[in-house]
This record gives sequence, C-alpha cells and structure tokens, in this order.
Amino acid sequence: KASIGNMEIKDGDYQVQVHLIEARDLAAKNYDGTSDPVVYVECFDQKQNTKVIYSTITCVFDEVLIFNVKKCAKETFEDAIIKVTVMDANSVPGLKNTEIGAFATDATSVYFSKDHEIYRTWVALLDDDNPEDTGVQGYLKLSIQILGPGDKLKVHDEEEEARKEKESSKRNGGDDLSSMGAYTL
Repeated sequence: KASIGNMEIKDGDYQVQVHLIEARDLAAKNYDGTSDPVVYVECFDQKQNTKVIYSTITCVFDEVLIFNVKKCAKETFEDAIIKVTVMDANSVPGLKNTEIGAFATDATSVYFSKDHEIYRTWVALLDDDNPEDTGVQGYLKLSIQILGPGDKLKVHDEEEEARKEKESSKRNGGDDLSSMGAYTL
C-alpha cells in the first residue's frame, strides 16, 4: 500500500478542491495583445471550468471548483492526474477555445503534501500541444486540497496569508512570483 509516514491511501470517498486564484503574464492569443482566459480543471473523469475573463493577460479568478469522488479505489486514486488548463475562450460560434498553457500534478503527491494540499502556489503554464509555443505561457496561482476518508479540512486565515504575501512581495521588489512552486507538467 502507498504510504508516507502515517499517511496512506484508502478506498473511499474523496473530495478535491481546486482554488484558482489568479493568472499573470498569459500569452496573448487575441489580435489586440490580450486573451480571454478561462480555466478548465480535469480530475477523476470530471471536468469543470471558471468564468471567462475578457481582454486581459493578468486577472483574478478567485473561484473554487469542487470534485466529489465517491467510492474511489486506492488504485484509481494512485493513477489520478489533476490537470489545470488555461484556455483562450473563443467568442466566435463553432470555433473551439485555444490552449494558452497547462499544469498537471498527480493526486498522490498533493495528498502526501503537508495538510494534503498545494497552498497558494504559483505554477508555470506550458503548452505541450503547440510546438510553436515553447517555454512558459504564463503563470497561475492556485491551491489544491484533497480530503480523503477521515481527513479534516485545513482552514487558513486568508486575510493573514494575503498580508504575508503582500509583505513578501514588497521584499522581493513587487514580484510574488518568487513563491513559485517546483510543480511542473
């Protein structure tokens, strides 16, 4: 069985909470040098998305998407990937959205992290589907928390965390991207 310390993955009900906080420096997909970002999250054969924010390359989403996974087998959990994709919404009927960039992590590494979460972390967005778009296509700040059988939700003091981030940003010359995690696709 998979375990680190006293943590183990059990069969049962799980909940994945993905807090999409903000995006910065997204690649422009529109002719006017902006994009119309919308974030899609896929995990455990479920898919949800945020609202579209028009004409920007930097924006705040502040949306929490919740995925309930009933009677999840340990093996299914161990194979699960959480994929977060930022798309440029296409307002022309019939044309599909264009990928700006994506980030993915496996559920096990999130679950075995402190408090079963990645908390308020900047991740780099990469576009592996388009060979012309090499390198980082923008940044997304997010939290992912996974609760399994018997787990308790870690409650953070959002105001205190925001204050600390603001102070850290000032120390780093206004760049809080320095908190970027080592999470990559």
